[in-house]
Amino acid sequence: RGDKKYPSVREAYYQSSAVLVRLLLLSIVLLGCLIPVIVGGAIFGFGVIAPTGLSGGEKALLGLAAVLAAVPGVLLLARTLWSVFELFVTDKGPLEAISASWRTTRRRTGRSLAVLAALLGFMLALIALPTAALGALAYLTQSVALFVLLQVVISIITLPVGSYYLWGYYSELRRGNQKSI
Repeated sequence: RGDKKYPSVREAYYQSSAVLVRLLLLSIVLLGCLIPVIVGGAIFGFGVIAPTGLSGGEKALLGLAAVLAAVPGVLLLARTLWSVFELFVTDKGPLEAISASWRTTRRRTGRSLAVLAALLGFMLALIALPTAALGALAYLTQSVALFVLLQVVISIITLPVGSYYLWGYYSELRRGNQKSI
């Protein structure tokens, strides 16, 4: 009881809930970074992909506008995404973690974008075969359970692999940043 080696139930509760609150606040900021991407996606979806009476030139201009709208969000995300790791590793608050993430990725935004693009490509290749097989089977049988199974398989494949890959790059960023200080 008097042993300070182990936290009390109350201390453990407040310490763990504080991390969840910080993560929730950080998630709201990260979702805010995605607003330009969502706007760009909406412009592209409604203006370029959806059947409209627009000419090819008008669709091309809307496609360009969609890309221009999405670029700031992608750049923000490439610089801010690493704040999730900062939040847990350094026990910082959300704004401090974002600031540390921006300092860590200074002059490395292009590399961070390349890492995220490579991860996206790898994930798409990794899930292509199971998705195609289960998707075709689910479509042919019209089974809702197979659609659910498809989502579970995709999550089981992508979440651990993606997290491991992002953690490895974050660790590399931190080591590079430590050397330059």
